[in-house]
Amino acid sequence: MHNRTLNFARQEGFSTTTLGVLHLSVSDEILGNDDILRRMISGITAWVAGTPEGWALWESSCEDLNVGDLVNLSGPEIESLQPFLAQQGVSFIDAEAYDSAGCFVFDTVLVNYDTIEDRVS
Repeated sequence: MHNRTLNFARQEGFSTTTLGVLHLSVSDEILGNDDILRRMISGITAWVAGTPEGWALWESSCEDLNVGDLVNLSGPEIESLQPFLAQQGVSFIDAEAYDSAGCFVFDTVLVNYDTIEDRVS
């Protein structure tokens, strides 16, 4: 199995407000992120349709199950989900969500120019 990460961003207006991260293992290291997401959707759909745990999460999410709902999965829910993901060559490790208000701009320069300006030609 090969560890992979899928990143999700919630856009509201022109801003990113929330970031979600799924940590997974996949059986085929050459899978692209789109393929992994399709496999996740297939596995989670089968889990929702085929188990009381999946159906309960679907209903509690107001029929809007997304990465944020996976953050709070309990041990029994994860155990019941894993076989459905395994059929797709995917294994759930964990999920995290972050409020983007605490994020720095991606292009923040991490060097103090004034300190090195003598070395810059």
